Amino acid sequence: MSFALFRFLTHSRVRATIGFCLLALFGLPAMAQAPCSELGIHTINWKSPDSNHTGVLIAQVREGCVAAGLGIQPGELITGFNGKPVASQYDLERLGGEFPAGKAFSITLQDGSGKPRTLKRDALPIQSGAELPAVVTGTVPGDWLSWFKWAGFFLLVTLFMTPVMWLILRDHKTEIAIGGAAAGVYGEFQKGGREYVGAGINGALTGLLGVLVFGLIGPVGMMYNIYQPLAAAKSEADQKVCCVEVEGKYAVSQDGRWLAMVKPTPEHYFGLGDKIARTPYVAALVDLKSGRFVAWHNSTDKRWLGIEPSANSSLREVYFDSRSQRSYASWANGFSTRIEPEDQSILPDQHNTAPTPEVRYRMTSDADGKFAFSESGTGKTFALDPGQAHDKWWLSADGRVLALATRPYQPDEQYDGWFKRAYYAVRNFILDDWTVTFWDVGYQRKLATYKGYGYDTARWEDGRFLDASLDGRRWLMVRGNGFALAFDLTGKIGPAHVAGQQAGPLYHAQTDHSAIPFHNEAGTSTAILELLASLVGRYPTEILEAHPEIDTALRAALGQSYQPLMDMLTVGTPAEATADGGLTYTACKAHACPDGRLVVHISPNLKASALLFHDDQEIGLPEAHRQGEVDPDEWSRLAFYAQPAYPPIMPRALFDAARNDPRALGTPSFDENHAVVSSRFWIVGRLP
Repeated sequence: MSFALFRFLTHSRVRATIGFCLLALFGLPAMAQAPCSELGIHTINWKSPDSNHTGVLIAQVREGCVAAGLGIQPGELITGFNGKPVASQYDLERLGGEFPAGKAFSITLQDGSGKPRTLKRDALPIQSGAELPAVVTGTVPGDWLSWFKWAGFFLLVTLFMTPVMWLILRDHKTEIAIGGAAAGVYGEFQKGGREYVGAGINGALTGLLGVLVFGLIGPVGMMYNIYQPLAAAKSEADQKVCCVEVEGKYAVSQDGRWLAMVKPTPEHYFGLGDKIARTPYVAALVDLKSGRFVAWHNSTDKRWLGIEPSANSSLREVYFDSRSQRSYASWANGFSTRIEPEDQSILPDQHNTAPTPEVRYRMTSDADGKFAFSESGTGKTFALDPGQAHDKWWLSADGRVLALATRPYQPDEQYDGWFKRAYYAVRNFILDDWTVTFWDVGYQRKLATYKGYGYDTARWEDGRFLDASLDGRRWLMVRGNGFALAFDLTGKIGPAHVAGQQAGPLYHAQTDHSAIPFHNEAGTSTAILELLASLVGRYPTEILEAHPEIDTALRAALGQSYQPLMDMLTVGTPAEATADGGLTYTACKAHACPDGRLVVHISPNLKASALLFHDDQEIGLPEAHRQGEVDPDEWSRLAFYAQPAYPPIMPRALFDAARNDPRALGTPSFDENHAVVSSRFWIVGRLP
């Protein structure tokens, strides 16, 4: 359900109870059997005909939902929720409509005898995507020595080439400068220029600098290949992985446990002990929890598996399948190759068990360093003010974890002077310090702060400075220098809610209309049918005085409301025969019949039922809990009086008689079996 639809269904005019009878008649069996974490009841407003006592009548209980699990029965009355009184559906929607489905609560009920009982439900256990153990046939540690191996190579260069270049520069700098100047002048002559002096000076300097550069290749290369692993080791990340190849494509699994990489096979390696791969592409898997690579069987080397592209197509992306969580290389022709040999199962089989966390929070604004969020389940909005400077932010897929990152200070080319720009250029080249702070959005608390060195400009610019698992518990920083830094928040934040654990309200109001089924009663005897037929054309007061049995039936139906109605509704219409052989008449207040009237039906079994129509507070009888509702529709003026309050069914003849007053019922939706009415109307009757 989309957020917009959820807001629509919880709007003040739309929030109401689930249609109790129409769903009972047409509800899908599969839907009734589906387990759910909502209350799962169909309700209607109820008022006692003998007192002013009100509540919410349970007309139906869905199997597999919370109410059914607690033993709540149809026909019971809800009088309290979580220790607070419930007098109408308005109260239940207010209390339960925004109550999280997973929290503990209590509900107070009343049966037909008036005996109350309170049921309690403990908080649901938080469901999370269980992390299955990875069945890995073999792993190898990250090859950190590859960086020091190259450092050793440059050490040899430093020991042999650097002294030679230094001696040449010391003893032959004049010859080098003259040779460079001559080359510069000759080049200027070849171009047809006339700036021989400048060309000579530039040539001399170029020659000297060239020798100097050759002399510095060794020391600079050695320092770089020592600095990078030391900078990674100095990082406060929970896991440091070397050496990750990022020349191709990579992807992080949904649970943040695995990193898959695919790159084109280079034509050759230049180094000590490197091997040449013989396949067009190579792939690798890294366990980010242990920092170890998969040891492939029959691989091109101990960490890299050779894979063939589809129809010699080029690599498009690397991805993890959302259902099986297995990694694939996707090719430009639309086909994919699984990064896993058929005879070697690396990743655990998680088909249809992949964690799919619900979106708990959505960011609506990040103005002025303050973040505004809305809770998906309830629609509530709140602000998160971390009170710290940051350059960029990232949000986990479920919205639970916010990451704030800073990078080294970037001098402004327009406003900063040359000295400041030069200082920060040197500083950032050496340090490149960064920080990442993680925040728990729901609890508005800081989870952890990590610091490190080695700012990756390219991944900062393209937004991939940080990647996260779907539930925000694991984060990854893949750097262009071949190191991956993992941040594990598992011990700092609870497991994510997954499919099946609803974060929405416990009580769902899905429609603002209900359906009342019709029923017809056959006459019990010819004598009663003849009696009712003889009363056609007579006035209500005359009928009730002459036939106490009809007056008794009406008293039983209206209860405590009987006498106020008789005193107030003093004008009546002659009785009419109904199609089922019964009798119907109307009564209203003198000089105010347009404001309200009572439609009475006497069945062939001498059972009475009635419909009372009124406008707001014109009739001061047991009526809607909320007088003068906000934006009431035409159905909110309808109160249904019947001897049995449950099941709420209406004689078809009573409905047909009420339809004669277009102002009372307007143009209701009905067919041969039921009428659709507003869920705001009240049933006045006795509990079964």
